Amino acid sequence: MTEPKTKDPAANQPDSSGVAAVNRALSLICCFGNDDKSLTLAELARRTGLYKSTILRLAESLEQFGVLVRDTDGGFRLGPELVRLGSLAHRVSGDKMDIEAILTQLVEATGESATYYIRRNDLRLALFRVDSRKSLRDHIRPGDLLTLQHGAAGRVLSDTRPYAERRDDPFQTIVSLGERDPEIAAIAGPVFQDGAIVGSLSISGAKTRFSDKVVQHGRHCVGQACRTLSLMLDPALEIPGASPKGARLSR
Repeated sequence: MTEPKTKDPAANQPDSSGVAAVNRALSLICCFGNDDKSLTLAELARRTGLYKSTILRLAESLEQFGVLVRDTDGGFRLGPELVRLGSLAHRVSGDKMDIEAILTQLVEATGESATYYIRRNDLRLALFRVDSRKSLRDHIRPGDLLTLQHGAAGRVLSDTRPYAERRDDPFQTIVSLGERDPEIAAIAGPVFQDGAIVGSLSISGAKTRFSDKVVQHGRHCVGQACRTLSLMLDPALEIPGASPKGARLSR
């Protein structure tokens, strides 16, 4: 029995086409969500719009490179090669030790969880995260993808103006109160490298704790952290009043 002709939007493009084949393969990898440990063949077909037969051919190649792994029950999960590539991507995205040290200082100075986001197409990716010790907090994990349209960090990353066009206040912070989640507030600011925004530092927690005084202190801490990290990533960046490398954030 043949599959419906309307299932695959790219069916008219031959698999031998380099771009089409790569797009199909990447669509299989990228359709995994934050909470997906394994996906069935039927679910992969539903999410990608590809024929099951096409998915099986692509999966065979991806398995050879360790990008996908097929479980004994027939489901598919992301493979160990992506862990290695992710580690390499971390190095390119900034020094892990420096970024996590800044996040830890933000948690100590504000008491709230701290996250470093980078932009991924029309979404933001939580690259590094240090959780608050408070029991009531938001639950973001490294690897989570969130919207750009809602939340302080998303709005920071949506503003693509270069550093040279922000001379008056390049590290201006943004506050969001219940935008992405009605119970969560956040404060975020931009991180620059080579004159462009490469990431956003953010603190977040229960909205009930974000009084005017707390917001004022949080904005100061986040802005200071963004200046410090930007200088770490780009020592040639001219940042008046920036904290020297290794300086701690004020409590």
